[in-house]
Order: sequence, then C-alpha cells, then structure tokens
Amino acid sequence: MQKKREAYIRNLVARFEKERAEGKSSYFDAEDFEDIIVWYLDAAQYEKAGEVLRRAEAIHPGNPYLTLRKAELYINLHEPDKALRLIADLPPDEDTLLVRASAMMDTGQEAQAIAIMQKLMRQATADRDLLCLDIADTLIARNRWDVALKMLKSIMPAYPHNKELFTKAVDCALALEDVAATQPFLEHLLDEDPYDIRAWAQLGECHIKAGRCDQAIEAYEFAMAASSGQPDYLLSILMGHAYAQKEEYETALEHYTAALPHLQTDAERNEVLGCMGEAHERLAHWEEALAFYEKALKAYPYDDQAWLGIGVCRLEQLDWTAAMNAFDRVLQINPDNEDVWTCIGDLYVDTNQFDEAVSAYTRALQLNPDQADVCQALGHLHFEANRLELALDYYIKAAGLDPELPNIYVYQALCLQFLGRDAESGQALKEALRHDPEAEKFYRSLFRGTGNDKGLF
Repeated sequence: MQKKREAYIRNLVARFEKERAEGKSSYFDAEDFEDIIVWYLDAAQYEKAGEVLRRAEAIHPGNPYLTLRKAELYINLHEPDKALRLIADLPPDEDTLLVRASAMMDTGQEAQAIAIMQKLMRQATADRDLLCLDIADTLIARNRWDVALKMLKSIMPAYPHNKELFTKAVDCALALEDVAATQPFLEHLLDEDPYDIRAWAQLGECHIKAGRCDQAIEAYEFAMAASSGQPDYLLSILMGHAYAQKEEYETALEHYTAALPHLQTDAERNEVLGCMGEAHERLAHWEEALAFYEKALKAYPYDDQAWLGIGVCRLEQLDWTAAMNAFDRVLQINPDNEDVWTCIGDLYVDTNQFDEAVSAYTRALQLNPDQADVCQALGHLHFEANRLELALDYYIKAAGLDPELPNIYVYQALCLQFLGRDAESGQALKEALRHDPEAEKFYRSLFRGTGNDKGLF
C-alpha cells in the first residue's frame, strides 16, 4: 500500500512538472496539491513548493490543509512567526497543533512545544506510530535527538513491526553516540529482516565505535552477503576502515582498492584516497603514501589531513624543508590541527631545535591536553635542559593519561634520582618493574647514558 501511494505521488509530481514545462495550468484537487507541496518541501525545493501553493490557493481558497502546508513553508524559510500568525485561527486539531509546535520550537518556546507534542501522543488513539514519526522528524530537524528517542521508545512495544520506528531510533542513538542503546534496536531490525543491509552496516559501525573490529567485520560481511552478490562499494570502504583500525593495512588497502572504481563524488574520492595514503604511510611505503595523498588533494585541495600525511612522509624521508612546507599548508587550512603541532615538534627535535620543539609540543597540548606521548616528549626535552622539576611534572602527567606508556615510570625514576629523591625513585622503579620485568635493565642503560655527551636519548 505504501509503495503504491509513493508511486502515485511521484506520478502526480511528474505530471505537474510536465504541465509546468509546457506552460499549462491543469486542475488538481486539494489533496493532490497538498501531496505535491509536501514532496517539494521534503526535497527542500521551497521555490517550487511556493509556486504550487499559489496555484492551489487560487483554485481552492481557504482550504485549511493548504494553509498548514503554507505554514510549513514559512517554517522552512525560517519565518516561524508568520507561520504562527497564519494558523492562529485554525481549529486546534492534531495537524494544526503539530505545525504550531514546530514553529514554537523555532521561536524560543521549546519547552512549551515539547509539552504540546507529548500531549498529542497521550491523546492519540489511532496511528500513534505515524504521529510519533512525524513528531520525531520535527525534533530531529532541531537536533533534539534525545527527546525524539524517548518518544520513539515509548511506543515501540505497541508497534514492534514498524521498521521505521526502530530505524529512526537507531539514527537518534547514533547521533547521541550511545552505542549501548543502538545495538538492541539493530538486533530487533535484523530479527525482523535478516537481509537488512543498512542495519548490518550500522551494527558494524556500533562495533567499530566500541573497538570490536572483528565483530564489525563480521557484520559488514553479512551486509555484503545480503546485497545478493552485488556488494555496495560503501561497504568496501567500511571494511577498509575496520581493517585499518585493526592495523591490518594490507587487507584494508584491498578493500579500498575494490571501492576505488565505483566512487561517485570528489568527497568520496578524497576520503578513500586519503585512507589509502595513510595505510601506505603506516606500512612505511613513503612514496606510495605520497602518491595517494597527492591524488586525495586533487579531489579536495583543502584536506589538512592529506597535507599532514605528506609532511609525515617527508619527515620520515629526512626532507625537513618539504616536511615543513607541508605542515605550513596544514596550518593555513586549520591552525588548530593538534597533530600538526606534534609533528612540527618532532621535526624540531630531529633538527636539534629544542626550544622550538618545546613551543610546538606545548601548543599541541593547549589544543588537546590529553596526549600522553606529547607530555612524555616534553618531559624528555626539559630533562635534557636540566629542568628536572618540570620534566617530572610532564612524566607524571603522561603516566596519569596512559599508565601503559612504555617506560614512563623508568623516566620518572631517573628524574627523581637526579633530583635526589631516592625513595620516590625506588617506588617509581618498582612501578616500572610491575609493568615491564626488563625495566631495571633499561633504567641502568639510561642512567649510564646520562654521563656522556650522548645525553639521555
């Protein structure tokens, strides 16, 4: 029934478009005009929706349903006050109250609008699932995913076979980054339809966000199997991402390569080519990585991550000038890219510009304080400069962020030893041994190293 209805509306719109192109003005009844208007509103073609409204009002003056559609047009054109004035005298039925609530959401009356929606849900006796979907759309359009999800969940037990309720709930839970809430909805959808490709793909996304790469890959494989032997190239991209997260970069490249001939937009090409560049970078294939990053930039020249990848490759090739040029491009595009400041710090360390390295790493921490490796790098630099208290502060912060950071307690022990705090140094070394039985050997090698011109590192 729903498919027949959609086909009917498509035919209506096609007929209107044809007659419009021919300069004709044929008769449509009010309900057909309403369907055409809603079609254009859903497609964000507001100029055409307005044109249809003017024609409809000339043929069916004073029709309340056309008045409501006109109010919706005003709301979409960011003129909610006009919408409220227009419907002020209409009977307060369900349709009118929902449009009124939508306009109120956009005029700073959110609490009152939500109260109206909740009352509508309580009073509805028929088609509560359809009303709930309309309300959810209104809330989602205004980023109130939380309220929408609560309403959807409240009627799910009464409509367990309404796929759209659960699909929309998935969208809300994903937008709220609530993986735990998302998974039961997806499992219900898959119980209802084991061949639901979208649900399998979203289940994979949930597993990825939870760090369960193997389960994600399994979900994507089910999605590919459900696609009847014609795998969606987007699934190949998702598979590539999952294997990249597992650090199986060769396999990731196979999936990205499979998707490559089917990419349809510059944005897709930029994403996949950039991911291929990163996979080659992680495999230390510097020239291949550079080639893919450059292709990604042809698709989108303002990709700061692609420029960053080029800089990293040049840094690994000890081409300091080319690396810095790439990092400068990153800063031109996105001065707040925390990763580029870390890379610039690395470059300065490699070129013995230690004060500049401290400044770069400090900037990286200003943008994101929760970087254990950067804290450790600053600890090393301050230790080398004999700023031992400052070095210790950074080592302690690094350990607090990542207690498993290799040898971080060894560095604390060494720093404390040089500060003359022997008991604390011993405690730090015990903690180091708890994490790594070889820690004392490493500690002694470092301690010996500080006595010559090679320095600590």
